[in-house]
Amino acid sequence: MTAKKTGKGTRQVVGSSTFRTFAYLLGGARSLQEAASSLPRGAAHCRVSSVLFAAFAVEACLNHIGEEQLTFWAVVERKLSWADKLQIIADHLGVEIDRGTRPFQTVKQAFGFRDKLAHGRTEHEEISADQVPEINVIPQWLSELASDAMAERVHEDARTIIKLLLEKSGRGDWLAVVSAATYFEGPDEG
Repeated sequence: MTAKKTGKGTRQVVGSSTFRTFAYLLGGARSLQEAASSLPRGAAHCRVSSVLFAAFAVEACLNHIGEEQLTFWAVVERKLSWADKLQIIADHLGVEIDRGTRPFQTVKQAFGFRDKLAHGRTEHEEISADQVPEINVIPQWLSELASDAMAERVHEDARTIIKLLLEKSGRGDWLAVVSAATYFEGPDEG
């Protein structure tokens, strides 16, 4: 909203806005996943990006809840791994975590995938085959998480975790709202 000119002068518009990064990223993960199904080329890149956005969304949600509910969060947030953040938030909210089952197991895989890409190294592999392999051979760990099924599973499980944490924190309706703003016209300036 912009300032309005009135007969006497200009009225200033004041207010505030909130951008919920976790909701934006999770929406982006879904959009990228949907885009992958319609792209003949680049679909794998969309699925990989979808998995990364879903992992980013979980960590953004942890940071959101931590900042909102834990007074010490600003001091420790940058020093903690996503897994440590999850444990602290889960303990605070009374959420039981089983890292060996869905949805936590899937998100753990997604973060491992994220870390491997973020700290990427060139990989060399010896190949022995009956025929010449495809030109763009990607490592097994990448192809496993770049499938349609895995991108869907990561998105679904990230959404489940985020929804659970938001509900336990008393903010269950915030997943659907990426941003919100409140504005009002101030007094005449002039």
